[in-house]
Amino acid sequence: MQSCYKCVFLFILVPFLLQAQTGKISGVVKDASTGEPLISASITIQGTNAGAATNLDGFYSILNVPPGTYTIKASMIGYTSSILRNVRVNINQTSELNISLKEESIQANEVVVTATPPVVQKDVSNSVVNVTSEQFENMPIANVTSVVGLQAGIVGGAFRGGSSSTTSYASQTGYLLNGMVMRDERDNTPFTGISFTSVEEIQIQTGGFNAEYGNIRSGLVNIVTKEGKTDRYSINVFTRVRPAGKKYFGDGPSSPNSYWLRSYLDNSVAWTGTTNGAWDEFTQKQYPTFEGWNSISQKLLTDNNPNNDLTPEAAQRLFMFQHRKDMRILRPDYDLDMSVAGPVPGGRELGNLRFMASLRAQQTMYLVPLATDSYRDYTANLKLTADLSTTQKLSIEGLMNESDGTAANRNGSPGLFTSTGGVANGFYYTKSSYGDSRLFSTDYWAPSIIKRRMLGGKYTNVLSQTSFLESVLSIFQSRYYTYPGRSRNNTLAYEFAPGMFTDEAPFGFEDSSATGIGSNMRMGVGMSNPLCFWDLSIRIIFRCLIHIQCLT
Repeated sequence: MQSCYKCVFLFILVPFLLQAQTGKISGVVKDASTGEPLISASITIQGTNAGAATNLDGFYSILNVPPGTYTIKASMIGYTSSILRNVRVNINQTSELNISLKEESIQANEVVVTATPPVVQKDVSNSVVNVTSEQFENMPIANVTSVVGLQAGIVGGAFRGGSSSTTSYASQTGYLLNGMVMRDERDNTPFTGISFTSVEEIQIQTGGFNAEYGNIRSGLVNIVTKEGKTDRYSINVFTRVRPAGKKYFGDGPSSPNSYWLRSYLDNSVAWTGTTNGAWDEFTQKQYPTFEGWNSISQKLLTDNNPNNDLTPEAAQRLFMFQHRKDMRILRPDYDLDMSVAGPVPGGRELGNLRFMASLRAQQTMYLVPLATDSYRDYTANLKLTADLSTTQKLSIEGLMNESDGTAANRNGSPGLFTSTGGVANGFYYTKSSYGDSRLFSTDYWAPSIIKRRMLGGKYTNVLSQTSFLESVLSIFQSRYYTYPGRSRNNTLAYEFAPGMFTDEAPFGFEDSSATGIGSNMRMGVGMSNPLCFWDLSIRIIFRCLIHIQCLT
């Protein structure tokens, strides 16, 4: 016990997040006729080995109860047993259940009561929302982040105007998975790619944090996953598919009437320039100013380089070749989330060993193809739980995640484009910042891969009716790989006009200051800076704490 007190002392000194991932059932058992407290009445949670007996004041408390809905049985010799159904236990909260038993003069049936939660939760002094699996399974959402985002006080992932990441030395939002901190040390952002179907309950706290939460300022999300049952298997599958198709309205970037192409392809202005009078002033302001292919050809024919002598028609064909990128979306968006849980074969002799395994796969096609054409995310999770005794439980959990896509920057900072809106924001300043390079090349932004691994274990021991010990050890690791795409093939193999050849530019990475014809699209420098980046960050946390309940 002395060593446990040392652990408590160490925990106070280190500002780690802490919150029990279980709830509690407590109350008083009385004689229905006299109102006197009943001593040594038995209170059990049906289907589990958890329970308690009342003390001299008729009080009982069942600690370390996983969140969920339970059936409670109260019994005592000489009294009719009482069964209470639909008793809800939430994360880190007490479900108060006061029971009255009637004296049994003759053989009588059990009394069945349906529990109703109180309007005011007396042990909650902060802004807390508990969302159960039954609730969010009926929501039009496909991930944990969406569940959180639907709650009051949360806009765009930000809690009460805060941020999901950090703006200084302290994080603003904490995410816990079964008591383990899920935070990427490289950019201090929470990891939220957890299987949707594996979650038992999500508790969202948006204010009124206790001192035990350390430096949390904006919000806390507490996620508890399901445990496998000891007597049956369960399978839960969720999937949705969006067929391949464009994700914008109107003409796309490859249309002859698009902002990037019309000035160079519209016959009324393409040959003699956008200021030739064919366009009115309003139309001229909507598109880039272009001098015309006749002027471009004249300059090439009169310079000192005989290798670039192009007719106006040949110059336009070279322009069209340099802007040939296929903008079509050819694959669907999809979400696939499934979990399987149940007893491990032969695990009864190992403390009713049970498992929960889950897989989450997501593919989101970009607004237009970039270095990759989509964002893909995969998460696999395995949780093993065993009862070491009637008062001790051990769970071991492992998680693997990989995110593939295109980096949202060109300097090696963390972050991928993950949505259509994110790509649209990347093109927000396209008119002044190499917009055509971003669209029509393949390597303005670099491909990137993020790999994350988590391994943890939790040991709990109910020491008495008023206290229990919880110890958690977890390791979270992340690796980032950002690198240029394939090199450009400089072979002059593409004939854009009789006897005139070019390489595959602007496709492929090349450190070059060359520019395209007509629009002067950047063909090399400034696109996917030549970095080869590999990063590793690891967080290791050990917690040991005794939870003590005061009876007064």
